[in-house]
Amino acid sequence: MNKLKYEDEIKFKELLKNPLRLFGLSYFYFFVIILLLGIFYIKNIESISYNTVPISFIDSLKIDRDIPEKKGGAMPAVDLKMIANPTTEIISKGKELFDSNCKSCHGDQGNGDGPAGVALNPKPRNFHQKEGWTNGNKFSEIYQTLQEGIVKNGMAAYEYISPSDRISIINYIRSLDQFPVIEENEILMLDATYNLSQAVDMPNQIPVKKAIEKIIYENLQSDFDRIDSEMKKILVQNSFNPEKAYAGILITAREKSFDEFVSAISLNPTDFYLSANIKKLSKNEWQKIYSFFVKG
Repeated sequence: MNKLKYEDEIKFKELLKNPLRLFGLSYFYFFVIILLLGIFYIKNIESISYNTVPISFIDSLKIDRDIPEKKGGAMPAVDLKMIANPTTEIISKGKELFDSNCKSCHGDQGNGDGPAGVALNPKPRNFHQKEGWTNGNKFSEIYQTLQEGIVKNGMAAYEYISPSDRISIINYIRSLDQFPVIEENEILMLDATYNLSQAVDMPNQIPVKKAIEKIIYENLQSDFDRIDSEMKKILVQNSFNPEKAYAGILITAREKSFDEFVSAISLNPTDFYLSANIKKLSKNEWQKIYSFFVKG
């Protein structure tokens, strides 16, 4: 049996005759390449893994909020005893109200980790933290927050919720952790400020945006008689309330481009007190209407 001999140097001519001998060296080459790539990656890990799309946080102060539409009525007087001595029924009701009004931002256990509050800036209040409360964490101070809101923090006012329901919510929140003891003087001052022990008649309520639109409509409808006869004829033939149609089209034309204007009215003509016949107008007629109302 022939014994293998170790060669002191590589004979390249023989390697060319038997290239398979080079295969063993490929492991070394791959190892060096992987090592160099690993060193490059570690040295440049920050720039390689950098997110080129910056994370955007929603400024809660810019969120378009509006009060809900609600029919008015009498809000009964509050039994002041329920403030410092809530029953299990009051706390249970508070939890239901909390879940429907507060949990989405403040989280199940009031940790400020609700899904709707993830992108808010500043973050929703964590009720388990003792420091950093804008109005304070006394009962009367939390009531003030629910009544008036905190605009700079994006906290909406819940004055449309009855006083007794707000008290129930606060009592539930207080059940989640330790809060300052409610003193008798604090209850008296709270009652003096918000008249909790007296029944209150609440007026009907509509969203601010809707109220503004109503005012604009009323003012603009009076201008209908002053428009030229040609435009008045178009509105009369294509609407079931020319005065309201005039007001609605005028507002839309001033807020949108020509294409947006045509699209908005064509998709929902009845929203502008117009009949479906308006869709049959030619582009020139649309342009004439748009120009008239933009200039008007």
